[in-house]
Amino acid sequence: MTNKIRTGIFIDSDKIPAWMYQMLTEIYNSDYADLKLIIQNDSQKSKSGILKKLFNKNDLFYSIFLYIERKLFRLKEDAFELKSINDFNKVSIIKIIHSQNNNYIHSFNDTLDEVKKYDLDVLLKLGSAVLKGDILKIPKYGVWTYQHNNIQLNQGVFPGFWEVMRKCPETSSSLNMLSKKDEIGKILFSSSGMTDPHSVIRNMNTYYWKSARFIPRKLKELFLFGEEYFIRNIFKSNQHPSIYSNKPLKIPNNVEMLFLIGRHLLRYLKEKFNEFLYFEQWQLQYAINRENKPPESFIHFNKIIPPKDRFWADPDFIQKESKYYIFFEELIYAKKKAHISMIEMDGNGNLSAPKIILRKDYHLSFPFVFQTDNRYYLIPETSGNKTIELYKCVDFPGEWSLQSILMNDVIAADSNIFFHNGKWWLFTNIKENEGISLYDELFLFFSNDFQSNKWTPHPQNPIISDVKSARPAGHIFRYNNNLYRPSQNSLGRYGYGMKINQIITLNENEYEEKVIDQIKPNWGKNYLGTHTLNYKEDLTMIDVLVKRRRFFN
Repeated sequence: MTNKIRTGIFIDSDKIPAWMYQMLTEIYNSDYADLKLIIQNDSQKSKSGILKKLFNKNDLFYSIFLYIERKLFRLKEDAFELKSINDFNKVSIIKIIHSQNNNYIHSFNDTLDEVKKYDLDVLLKLGSAVLKGDILKIPKYGVWTYQHNNIQLNQGVFPGFWEVMRKCPETSSSLNMLSKKDEIGKILFSSSGMTDPHSVIRNMNTYYWKSARFIPRKLKELFLFGEEYFIRNIFKSNQHPSIYSNKPLKIPNNVEMLFLIGRHLLRYLKEKFNEFLYFEQWQLQYAINRENKPPESFIHFNKIIPPKDRFWADPDFIQKESKYYIFFEELIYAKKKAHISMIEMDGNGNLSAPKIILRKDYHLSFPFVFQTDNRYYLIPETSGNKTIELYKCVDFPGEWSLQSILMNDVIAADSNIFFHNGKWWLFTNIKENEGISLYDELFLFFSNDFQSNKWTPHPQNPIISDVKSARPAGHIFRYNNNLYRPSQNSLGRYGYGMKINQIITLNENEYEEKVIDQIKPNWGKNYLGTHTLNYKEDLTMIDVLVKRRRFFN
């Protein structure tokens, strides 16, 4: 499109939460959208006393619970801090009156003609109104609204609350386009994240911040790639049926809320007692591949167990002559900051003592090692430094020097480089601002030079927005002429398991993959997680999170 996307918003008040304010600020200052209109509720506040309103509330204990949580779990970036819309002073405002019902319905019958004057492409419904009637047909690309909940668990009751209370491992959110025919509308973008097991307010905070990215992404996509591309993506996102089959959840009354809080507290105390008796440790496992094919089971893998004062995770390796050089994250618990270490292993499984090969004043993990043009390179995770760094081996295997900074000012995790069809492809998980989880969204970039600091973002970014399969778990590998991308599945807890995804389409305009297998930590006693797999013809390496006794062993 040549013209900016003409955008309007519908809000409940001149005070909006910080996640919404940040989103609108980006749109307001962008080169892809023009914020033309604010439709604002201008209703009079109820004159009832504060105590009367409180004690008439059926959700009083819920409100108290959230207040206490805010005090206990201080939010570094509070998504719900109120901000004024006065900064958007160049935008026209239409004020409307509605009833005091929180779930009020508004048809805009008395303001339709005025709204039509702005010739909107998109109207963003950021208020609590249920919009009906002709207003849904006025914007060229519809009315966009959020669905802030796990649609398979609840349909809008206390978003983020039931996921924690019911121990649902997944908290979902989506951006939808409303129509007269659909109550929920067509999905424009959806994302799945890991539920915070202990805190409702932290759970809400994380995924409201993440959802703030949805609208700018879709507006930018519409502007850059046009209507045909935009409509085709809507069709792809809505081609499969989705049926809600659970009993609808209701707002808990105050007595029910006390029971839920008590059960939640007992669960927390049980976990703390368990932490006193046991600790969790990442360990390494490996197997020599037979017939140069991936392993069919992990049951008979050999174990490399670290001392109790540290963990070893994220193994990768290089085979040189008759030896394997295993690179991994080593974290000594007392130091709380990891470095990259290396162990040599011969063909009989004999291991050398670990040796530190890279240490910085910031956290290092996920050493991705590869060879090209007879040289060895290393990309460790350096999200603590807000960089993606490339190191070249000066003296194999122990001496590495910084070759280039591939990206700066980016919070990126578990970067993975792959050469395919004459281009280098960089897969990495990114959180675009503070408050968002680093587990959920996979971004793809490409370049003709893997050492370059100029990488072109893929137009579908993020190519995956799902905690169950986004974050890289190891090298992309080829088997039977197919490409496979191992990914982490952090549903329920970080590093719970892995998925093997077949890459169907990979080019400068499209990316598509499908899950063909999943790996759970069920093959050994007291295994809690597994989140790295590196398969390279002769050897396969994984890591395993093991529950160990603190005492007596």
